[in-house]
Amino acid sequence: MTKSTGEINHPLFRGMIRKEDLLAKVNYNYEKRQKEIAKKKKKEEKLKEKLNKKNAKPQEKPVQPEEK
Repeated sequence: MTKSTGEINHPLFRGMIRKEDLLAKVNYNYEKRQKEIAKKKKKEEKLKEKLNKKNAKPQEKPVQPEEK
């Protein structure tokens, strides 16, 4: 292994390979899509909550007996 280039001699591959080639790559598109789905879900929940508040009947005020 040479420290300057970061290459190693791997028995399954012919010749030298880089360490970066052996590591799994991050799927940024998947992460971005998951964030978009979460945002969309949160937005829908807020909208439902807003509609429920709007459609809810206003609570009647309790009638208090008149004081003399």
